[in-house]
Amino acid sequence: MGTVARSAGGTLLSVEMNGSGPPVVVVDPAGAFSGMRPLADVVDALSTRFTVLTYDRRGRGRSTDTAPYAVEREVEDIAAVTELAAEPSMLFGFSSGAALALHAAAGHVSLKRLVLLEPAVDLDGPPDTAFTAELDRLVRAGRRAEAVEFFNRAIGVPEEWIDGLRAHPAWDGLQALAHTLLYDASVTESVTRQVLARVEVPTLVLVSEGSGSPLREWSEAVAAAVPRSTVRHLHGDWHRVDSETLTSVIISTG
Repeated sequence: MGTVARSAGGTLLSVEMNGSGPPVVVVDPAGAFSGMRPLADVVDALSTRFTVLTYDRRGRGRSTDTAPYAVEREVEDIAAVTELAAEPSMLFGFSSGAALALHAAAGHVSLKRLVLLEPAVDLDGPPDTAFTAELDRLVRAGRRAEAVEFFNRAIGVPEEWIDGLRAHPAWDGLQALAHTLLYDASVTESVTRQVLARVEVPTLVLVSEGSGSPLREWSEAVAAAVPRSTVRHLHGDWHRVDSETLTSVIISTG
């Protein structure tokens, strides 16, 4: 079922609700939207046990946007989506979506628990200003295709995955949301230990054994900094866990 959530600043968020049961809100990673959701199989499987709410984050797909951008506005967006549920939700975030889920929990959005797949947060490194400057330059120049490829290459996406992006049916949608990749950079760079100390809900951090360094170390550091957290290592590839395994873990958590 499709619906719309209105955020505090007036942004209209396109939301899909599927299944029945306790609510789970999915927070997408960078570059994901309703036209290309890397966790689509997991969403389908979870909907047999939960009411799963997926949404296009601001500036993506069918959702609108409101300037100027601020991470706090995306936290307000999550609050608006969770208000569609009749009870506190589990929040499931992946990569930069996991970082945004942490901001939401620290911002006192009413939640039941967090499940985070490899939050892309370097708690000890300085912001990569050269990366964000180049990304911003490409977006401002209207070179959106190059911006998408640059972002993915810079974060370590395997080259064969990048080669397949242009052939994907959602390629036009990916170019359209290129400016939101800067939003994800803001989200991940603004997660600090002070933010994580304010996360009060039970939190499960999941790590793929195939990711290696630095994603594994980043995820473990996040888990160590969140007061009520545990970490589990799962069999998988780079920044990816088998859908069946991931679904099983989430179901056992909820």
